[in-house]
Amino acid sequence: MIRPCFLVIDKQYPDNISARRLVIETAMLNVVTACTAEEAVETLRRFPAVDGVVLDTEVRGMTCRELIGRPSGGRFP
Repeated sequence: MIRPCFLVIDKQYPDNISARRLVIETAMLNVVTACTAEEAVETLRRFPAVDGVVLDTEVRGMTCRELIGRPSGGRFP
């Protein structure tokens, strides 16, 4: 079985990412992280097969709505 992979995006503090990452990894899932909107878009280009995204309502560089609407080159709009 291939374990699902999640992208965690958090603009504020690395500790927030660490806590979210720990919770997801405790469930035996894979995690990739990003701290800015641009980094998230580039990460999705590099790893387009992520199964889900965990993000704050605003990410450094753009709003959540703008980030979701951004083309990533993957399966996300």
